[in-house]
Amino acid sequence: MLYGVNLLESILGRDSFMQECSVILTDRGTEFSKAEEMEMVDELRRTRVFYCDPMQSSQKGSIENKHHEIRYVIPKECNFKKMGLTNQDKQI
Repeated sequence: MLYGVNLLESILGRDSFMQECSVILTDRGTEFSKAEEMEMVDELRRTRVFYCDPMQSSQKGSIENKHHEIRYVIPKECNFKKMGLTNQDKQI
């Protein structure tokens, strides 16, 4: 996810990213384990990452179904590894 957040910022630009993605609300999946790196870049806080309580996906409200929007842009058949999304350590 760190790579994805960095990619999104590179597409939107820092100002738009900070305006549109000021908060990231997620579950406690391991893909979100690098919260500090997602939040801070060059000693600048670009976003804040918050976690729902365990087993409480209802706390995310409509965010729970955002994967449908992602799959509209990136169909399920897409190979994330071929897109370069191989691990959280990879940087842009």
